[in-house]
Amino acid sequence: MKALSFWQPWASLIVRDEDPKDIENRTWPMRYLPVRLIVHAGKKVDPDARAVLADMGEEWPDPMPLGALIGEVEVQGSFTIEEFRKTGLESKWAVGPHCWHLANPLRYPEPIPYSGQQGFFDVDQGLLPEPPSVPMARAIERCVGCNDLIRGGWCRKASVFDCGTSRNGRTVIACSRGGSRVVRIDQIIKCPMGRKEK
Repeated sequence: MKALSFWQPWASLIVRDEDPKDIENRTWPMRYLPVRLIVHAGKKVDPDARAVLADMGEEWPDPMPLGALIGEVEVQGSFTIEEFRKTGLESKWAVGPHCWHLANPLRYPEPIPYSGQQGFFDVDQGLLPEPPSVPMARAIERCVGCNDLIRGGWCRKASVFDCGTSRNGRTVIACSRGGSRVVRIDQIIKCPMGRKEK
């Protein structure tokens, strides 16, 4: 499973139980959607975070583990800040330049000490606690054919979808304008036509 390091306190805010941080601001877009990531709390603390949280009326997370795997989260969409403002979504955390839309966080019962890496890195599934069943929501993303925003699996210009499952265990959701996105079956609750995947 892929992991990504986050500076503290942002990592802890992403996986907290109440009112989790639902936007991750990055300088680069997330190109693989939807994806569930392991949240790795790096050993660095953002020096500007305390003032930012105070301005937002947010409390400093306690405890705040460092150098550990602390939970998981789904990245459901990736937008520039300008695109995000047009989606109808709202978040006090959205600053940009790229906003990753986060959902369904899961905090591990105990932090798992682990050395992080730059960018995405693999973590042995055997190191992780047995998680509860968390369904994978459909992404909010762009149709690669017409470049329109896809909401909940639907491109606004789409009229026909191919909800068939191919032999390699992947499902293609196709836009009538020629675009498509390919996602793993285990990342889909149901197809856009409302039929549950078998």
